Amino acid sequence: MPAPRVTKILGCLVVSTALFTATPVHAAVIPLTAADLAGVAPITFAGIPDNTVVNGLSLGGVTFNYLVGSIPSTAAIIDGGPGTTNNVLPPNIVNLSGNAGAVLRLSFNAPRVQLGYGFALLTTGAVPAATTVSLFDASGLLVGSLSGAGASDPIFAGGFLGLQSTIPFVRAD
Repeated sequence: MPAPRVTKILGCLVVSTALFTATPVHAAVIPLTAADLAGVAPITFAGIPDNTVVNGLSLGGVTFNYLVGSIPSTAAIIDGGPGTTNNVLPPNIVNLSGNAGAVLRLSFNAPRVQLGYGFALLTTGAVPAATTVSLFDASGLLVGSLSGAGASDPIFAGGFLGLQSTIPFVRAD
């Protein structure tokens, strides 16, 4: 039986610009819940027309790039999606490529230490490692990463992945 086609839908994104002074080579990456980030204003895609290409989109101090095999792609768009599911509220980013290895890159206009996002996958069962975020410093070095499980939902498996890093990052893949 072929593997299920995976489509990632990225919803509400929240970031914080608070900085720490820690300078180790690898960051401690601490999981956060959506409630931990409740006081941070989210970046939403409200008011952006459906079918807007995500690659190159800048919003709220974040530039979004969508890469398939390290090549920029127009296969991710802003869309009303399936409606509200898990921690994803429309409109959101929809991966039209069906490529589970595609990367959504977020480049920040200032260093960050917190990140959180809702996600959904085109499958109904739980997914142990549904999403992974990798954080990079200003020199492009990996400072840490965190994976999150997708919980079962009647339409899409998904959830929320939030984190705090002890080293500021300027990019998240």
